[in-house]
Order: sequence, then structure tokens, then C-alpha cells
Amino acid sequence: MLAEVCLSLSGEAGKVSVLARSAPRLNTLAARRSNISPIPCDYADSDGLIRALALAADTRGAFDLAVCWVHGNAARAMDVVAAALAPGARVVHILPSDANEPVGDAAHAALRARHLSLIWHVVRLGFKIELARGTARARWLTHAEICRGVLDAIASPASSSTVGLLSSPGAPGPDVPE
Repeated sequence: MLAEVCLSLSGEAGKVSVLARSAPRLNTLAARRSNISPIPCDYADSDGLIRALALAADTRGAFDLAVCWVHGNAARAMDVVAAALAPGARVVHILPSDANEPVGDAAHAALRARHLSLIWHVVRLGFKIELARGTARARWLTHAEICRGVLDAIASPASSSTVGLLSSPGAPGPDVPE
């Protein structure tokens, strides 16, 4: 989902390390830019994630930016990533629409409190409302809309941003599963 973000960062940065579960997709992405280093790893495996991040930092240098979209099946992943970063590093933490509830906000606040030396930017993903044949219909964000929002967040000094709408009076959330 964030391939375009990785490609954009690789055009601006000296080195970009990309961690994901799918080695073939990572290799395809890395083949597009010589400064993208693939790190195949399941971020739900905390021990494997710790090893992968340590190896990447040892071979490529310390991370100064982490862009993370971690799903709920990896409860410790954000803590592991945050612990691997040097003080003052930036974290762009992408929260999907189902995390935009008080429970998700509280969990993120606790995460930030555990890692006060990092600079955090939260990107909340929502939905869009489109008019089709005179009827308003909610839809999920496209990959391009998500990537544009994440790139804008990386460039922003703000501590949070929203892509799309999180709620709309009288309009339902998206009716198409992700």
C-alpha cells in the first residue's frame, strides 16, 4: 500500500529500508531503486522484528524516519520499532479508520508516552464521500490518496493529520470492505 511513499523517499534520501512480509513484493520494489533495501520480516513476530531492525541498522546505519502502518495483529510491533530508533528520530504512525476511536487514541497516547524521545506524527485514515448519480456514497481511500496523505505528513511539522473524513453527519462510513 505504501510503495509510492517508499519510491518517493528513495528519490530524496540516501538510503531507504523497507520492511514487509512479502519478499517478492519487496524485491520488486527494491529493483525499482538501487537505494531501497528490502527487509522481509513479519512484524507480528516481535523477536524476528527486533533481529531484522538491528541487522538493518548495523549494515545501513541508524534510522532517522520510520513510516509505520501496523495492523492490530502485531501488538508489540510499534514498541519494537520505536525502541530501534535513535532519540530525535521521526515516526509517522498511520492509523487505519478502525483505530480512530477513543481506544485507538488512548493506545497511541500510551505508545508515545513510552517513547518520549521520538518525534511523532499520527496520520489518521478515513474515507471519502462521492456523489454518483445524485447520491452521496462513502468509499475507502485509494492507495494514491493514502500515499499523498502520508507524504504530506512527512513534510509537515504538525503532530497529526487526517486523510479523508473520519465522520460525517448523516453519512455512513464506507460500505465496501478494505
